[in-house]
Amino acid sequence: MVILLLVLAAPVEAEICWGKVCDASAARIGLSSVCCSGPGHGECTSFNHCTCKPGYEGKECATRDYCGYANATPVCYYNCSPRDSPSTKSYGICSNETTPSLKFDDQYCICSQPGWTGTCCVQYQPGSLSSSALDFGNVTVGATASPQAPVLLANTMGAANLRIQSITLSGSSDFTYTTNCTTNAELLTGRNCSFSFSFSPSATGYQSATLAVNVTANVNKTAFGVHYQILNATLTGTGIREVSSVLVDPNTPTTVFAGVDGAGIYRSTNSGSSWTAATIPSVSTRIKALVIKNGDSTKLFAATYGGGVYKSTDSGASWTACTDTGLGSSNILSLVADSTGKLYAGTDAGVYTSSDSCASWSALNSGLPS
Repeated sequence: MVILLLVLAAPVEAEICWGKVCDASAARIGLSSVCCSGPGHGECTSFNHCTCKPGYEGKECATRDYCGYANATPVCYYNCSPRDSPSTKSYGICSNETTPSLKFDDQYCICSQPGWTGTCCVQYQPGSLSSSALDFGNVTVGATASPQAPVLLANTMGAANLRIQSITLSGSSDFTYTTNCTTNAELLTGRNCSFSFSFSPSATGYQSATLAVNVTANVNKTAFGVHYQILNATLTGTGIREVSSVLVDPNTPTTVFAGVDGAGIYRSTNSGSSWTAATIPSVSTRIKALVIKNGDSTKLFAATYGGGVYKSTDSGASWTACTDTGLGSSNILSLVADSTGKLYAGTDAGVYTSSDSCASWSALNSGLPS
């Protein structure tokens, strides 16, 4: 009877959580203010409703939560097992599982099983890429970057085969790849396949692309099912224009020529204040050197990488390909002329000379390294 009277005398604002008076003001009349299942588990926030503290869940916050948040940071609270089968399967150990404590902030998971990762070892990663980022640096427009080491896709699991569901490359089309990884095929345990990337910028400026490899692995058909993972690798590079040579007309110093590696030949008639592009085929825009004939500034020559030698007979307004008979390589790296107009070209195949305005060439490689 006494207990009944005390309950009836409880303040009107007192709230009940599953048969317990939880409002703090109830303590003034001798009633317990402990809410839900125990101290520190939760608090009564409305009639018959418990708001659980981190690490607890359920109607009365009586069930231990296996993973949660403390101060917006994910932490391990009880153990590191996936929720779908916490009592039978564990993929890691909590850093202080041996000494349970209500101070959850210093707890984290040490993942102990292959493929499982994350704060509470609930993220499954059956595969891995040997690199998640490749930077090709500065590359001349029209050229191809030096190759980088292939990126390996590996099956990191100890028992399950890895199935490659899809491979996509999104972003700049200046990046391309070749691979021996096959979609809709399985990568056996301990095996890997590879991706080789190339970068050939078509314009100046920063470029990027992302490789996405979607993989799956079936660890345990009855308990855990198929696990999905997307592996990403970011590709970056910058297209640049290199002015490889500058030439001034000795007879008309206000006329200046610029050879741009990857963009062709430009001419200025006002000492470089403004420029006009000269006509030259796009396949021969990698200009390496410019030469003007001594005593005749209407005749110019241009060394191109990949297109041989070009000449102009109208002071650089238009250009045509030389015959280049006998020239051992179309990759010209340097070009000079002596006082008589004789040309000397340095190529991938050695040194060559021409006495007939680039119509024919003779090798000068005796004594040079082979």
